[in-house]
Amino acid sequence: MSISQNFPSTRPSLNLNFARSQKLDPRITFTRSSSATYTGGDGLIKSAATDTPRFDFNATTGECLGLLIEESRTNILLQSTTPDNLVSPWGKGVNTTRIGVTTAPDGTNTAVYFSGDGSQANIFVSQGVNLNANTTYTCSVWAKLISGSVPTAGNIISASFHNGTALTRSNVAFNSNLTTEWKRFSTTFTNVTAQTGVSMFFLADQNNTAQIAIWGAQLETGAFATSYIPTVASTVTRSADNASMTGTNFSSWYNQSEGNVTCSGRFLYINPPTFGQILWAIGDSSTFNESMYVVNDSGSTGIGFNMIDGGVNQFAVGSSTITAGSFNKISISYKTNDSAGSFNSSTPTTDTSCTLPTVNSLKIGNASWGTFNPLNGTISQLSYYPVRLTNSQLQTLTK
Repeated sequence: MSISQNFPSTRPSLNLNFARSQKLDPRITFTRSSSATYTGGDGLIKSAATDTPRFDFNATTGECLGLLIEESRTNILLQSTTPDNLVSPWGKGVNTTRIGVTTAPDGTNTAVYFSGDGSQANIFVSQGVNLNANTTYTCSVWAKLISGSVPTAGNIISASFHNGTALTRSNVAFNSNLTTEWKRFSTTFTNVTAQTGVSMFFLADQNNTAQIAIWGAQLETGAFATSYIPTVASTVTRSADNASMTGTNFSSWYNQSEGNVTCSGRFLYINPPTFGQILWAIGDSSTFNESMYVVNDSGSTGIGFNMIDGGVNQFAVGSSTITAGSFNKISISYKTNDSAGSFNSSTPTTDTSCTLPTVNSLKIGNASWGTFNPLNGTISQLSYYPVRLTNSQLQTLTK
């Protein structure tokens, strides 16, 4: 069979190429009840207004990664854009010198840089916070070397928390991490016993006099860092992204009897704490009739597809382990007693004894039914063919 024969001759009835178009199809309803940040094509951090979708870019290559979908998060640290001892509630160690300001990752002149005296004692910039019991947090910040050499001791981040036995710290070391380019660093920890006024330290305990800049400090509840949430005098919450198609905007392209969904995207975090992260879901707003693509249950780092009709799982296919930030392609075809799925050019898994659910909506990067997690990642393309493609075509579409 020639290569050309492996591609569908039927054109997709829905073709959402988010990475190429960098806009939403007018049939998509998109909401987010707050502003939110993303990385622009020039590599700078940008802000999108309420109910405005975000198209995220790779800061290094300038490649558009597609539509960014995230869960809601709150930045607990105050005055996050200016981690500066001149701005309350930030403070610094007595052996730490504030040098000045420089251009930040958002292009503004708000990043502050400091140096230490090389003693490793009382060298830090910090802010005190209260931590809840049995709660997982992620602390993050952008940092870069302004002058001097990278310290061989000390930490970009040194987050204090209680592990159930004693106060300890979760660290990101200077050495092998810090460069002369802006990079975002993060560390995740679980605070077991509630704490009041413990410190999130930055640029802590360096053993030379290098000048180092920081910007965009963030502390959020969760097991991974999400997009930057700027704060001033109070905490700020970024709302969740929601994108969907319903009514005739859905039925105009969907075929209930047979079809194919082909999608590509990236998960910014793997191994969700609950059921799974949704890349796309087609259903009837219940957990009884649906088809979806997810990162699997808690503890898993694989990906999988499930089709459910009347509460009964009709067709399921999974893949091997994937990594955070990796690009994945998925193609699923369905027909009564004839369904198949391929992941990243894998040999298609088939099912010859499945019935099909009756559905009425498409959810992109999320699902409004059941206990699911938002994508927390980017979707570059989602296409729908109104026919059951061949198994070889599935494999070709996922290469």
